Amino acid sequence: MARAGPPVLILANPQDMPRAFADAWAARDAAALAALFAPDPDFVNITGIWWQDRDAIEKAHDYGL
Repeated sequence: MARAGPPVLILANPQDMPRAFADAWAARDAAALAALFAPDPDFVNITGIWWQDRDAIEKAHDYGL
């Protein structure tokens, strides 16, 4: 059975995203950070590394955080 990946966190307003991202980052919570993304995101970090799914985002940030 395929893993569903982290749950998606639905924010009430788009302007809540920066705070939710900062809170997840400060808590060093890779799962919460990944939950902010759609199931099929494109995410490029500041160094140019590109991830294309929430599982990859969670795994990379879990290692880094």
